[in-house]
Amino acid sequence: MAVQSIFTTQTPTDLDATDSVYYTLATRIRTAVAGRVLRVRYWMPSTPPTSITAGLFSRTSDAAGSLLGTGSFGSTAAGWQTADLPGGGLDVAAGADLYAAVWTDRYVFTGAFFGADVVTGDLTAPADDAVTPARNGRFKIGETAPTYPDSGGGTCYFVDVEFAAATTAVLDGATPAVQSALTAAITSTPGVTVSLAGAVRLPTASGRCAVPAVARDTGSWWSIRGIIDEARARDEDEAERHRDPVDCPHCESPLVDGGPDGTIRGCSFCGWRDRW
Repeated sequence: MAVQSIFTTQTPTDLDATDSVYYTLATRIRTAVAGRVLRVRYWMPSTPPTSITAGLFSRTSDAAGSLLGTGSFGSTAAGWQTADLPGGGLDVAAGADLYAAVWTDRYVFTGAFFGADVVTGDLTAPADDAVTPARNGRFKIGETAPTYPDSGGGTCYFVDVEFAAATTAVLDGATPAVQSALTAAITSTPGVTVSLAGAVRLPTASGRCAVPAVARDTGSWWSIRGIIDEARARDEDEAERHRDPVDCPHCESPLVDGGPDGTIRGCSFCGWRDRW
């Protein structure tokens, strides 16, 4: 599954700034589809921060929101670095309004950056709007950890996300075993969910798979149809083991019911008997 970020070729104009205080610095980001925010991404300044923490906030308004989770950066080397979020990432709904944030004493920036929307794939960093207000390029001065950034607007601090859009596979007429096998196989992939009703459908026993593949984290590809066929074959084998015989296992002649209560099935040709 492709991982998306807002910033691609953009670079800061100031690569090393400090005011000798800590700030929470943030970029407002909206998601067009449901998915999972895997990491917070940040352009580290030339001089490493004394301490830095990533945070992801849900935005209710410019003045209020909630902290969804925090993460630690594995490196403070200059340039883009990432911080993992709890649980392999945080699930968000379509239309989620978020702040990707860092708490740091050193930063990079480009002033007057958000004059227009920045759109990359399913992500939008909205333009800074002082009238609505719906500002972008936010900060909060002081504090000892990421705190909702309720000040500023227009400046880009190059805080970003790594986002994986959700993929929904829908089963049509599948047995419970097939549903279970598919769910277990793909729900560990970030952003992948399984539904039993919806627009994208997988066929039953015949026909080609309407959803040919789903991507693993590693970038390898594997067939949903293969998972379904394997689970269906297990169902058929199990049913065969419990099916009452209709032909003699020795000579393959048709079996007939017998005995005082009709519960002894036997072969009139070779004499094989079985109670059923």
